[in-house]
Amino acid sequence: MAGFILMVPISIYAQNIAAQAELPEMYKGNPKAPVEVVQYASATCSHCAHWHNTVWPEFEKKYVKTGKVKFTFREVATQPANVAFGVYMVGRCAAAKPPAKMTASTAYFTVVDGFLKDQAKVAQSGDALTEIKALAARVGMDDAALDACLKDEALFQKVRGRMEKTMQANKVESTPTFFVNGVRLDGETELKDFDAAITAAQKPKKKSS
Repeated sequence: MAGFILMVPISIYAQNIAAQAELPEMYKGNPKAPVEVVQYASATCSHCAHWHNTVWPEFEKKYVKTGKVKFTFREVATQPANVAFGVYMVGRCAAAKPPAKMTASTAYFTVVDGFLKDQAKVAQSGDALTEIKALAARVGMDDAALDACLKDEALFQKVRGRMEKTMQANKVESTPTFFVNGVRLDGETELKDFDAAITAAQKPKKKSS
């Protein structure tokens, strides 16, 4: 992934992450589904992109589109971190002002899913900015809006602060990491692993005597 090049005009080492307005969870599917699958992933993690391009399509078809699972995505920034943060910031800007006929979720995932889908191509070219510009255009952002988004220090602090808070709370140290109703699954988990975990999550808990 060392080939990525993106100049995001923010300091990724800024320390001011004190109390900030919480960014909303970004999720797909039925918010009242009996099972929630939470994924911690990075836009610049090759293992995450592999999962997204191989397991996700069938997972989405089987569980998300049927309303059986609420799928929540939580942002992690692996190296090159400036690229990952750039993707998330554009996704968050798109979610805050989605174009007509798009929900906040649809706009956000148009950016994040789009980058994960094309990650290998971007890594080969080393030109992340061109990809991000193309994705920004798909959610109605022109160059001026994109530039303003990437320069939004307050937004960066919110994304970074939320990332650190959720990772520390759940002891997440690698990507991808999944939780199925709170039960942890690590690594490039296959569909059969989710099948087993989701089935287990739906079983009624035995009452203690």
